[in-house]
Amino acid sequence: MTKLNSLLKSSNQKTKLCKICLSPIDEFSLPNVFYKMGLCNKCLSNFKLCIKRFLLYDFICYSLFKYDQFAQGLLHQFKGCYDIELKDTFLFLYKSAIKLLLFKKPCEKLYIVPIPSFRDDDVKRGFNHVEEMFKCLNLPILKCMKKIVNIKQSSLHFEERQKIQGRFILENEEQIEGKNILIADDVFTTGATIKEAIRLIKQQNPKSIRVLVVYKVDKYDT
Repeated sequence: MTKLNSLLKSSNQKTKLCKICLSPIDEFSLPNVFYKMGLCNKCLSNFKLCIKRFLLYDFICYSLFKYDQFAQGLLHQFKGCYDIELKDTFLFLYKSAIKLLLFKKPCEKLYIVPIPSFRDDDVKRGFNHVEEMFKCLNLPILKCMKKIVNIKQSSLHFEERQKIQGRFILENEEQIEGKNILIADDVFTTGATIKEAIRLIKQQNPKSIRVLVVYKVDKYDT
């Protein structure tokens, strides 16, 4: 009777599906056992760290992943389809490695300044996608930058993107002075957005400025 009950119980259990592709997941894979990621092995295999270090205005910047077709689809599902369940899929597995990359000293304090979306976009989506992506790092977030011009960079040529200024303003900028600031964004394309953020933040006398983007688009990427 006990064996029968066990079989009935197992047959009634719902199959858990991948948050990204909706395929059945292997609940006994390490990411799902220890971190409850809720991803299938195929999707997990698509998260391949490809850390790049580069400079903007002599400030150190890091990107984490290649901007490939998987990345494009995942971002569209998260941002364009408002799938908040995907917020931890980008950085959670690598948060310890990311902190080792960013911190110069173990006791150092680092404050995230996320690149903002236009307010109407956040209201429609129900969340700010950059904030949600970086929350898993458990670092304080300063919501001191506001986007006041709603221009979609994807519709502009490289030269046009570089000329755009005045898209952002700082609010409560006194929060920045004397702090180690981490500018965070999802995708780095031409660098125009990050350059403007650096320009604004630099004026407030932070102790340091670093940049972390999840994806970087290179000219050889497809």
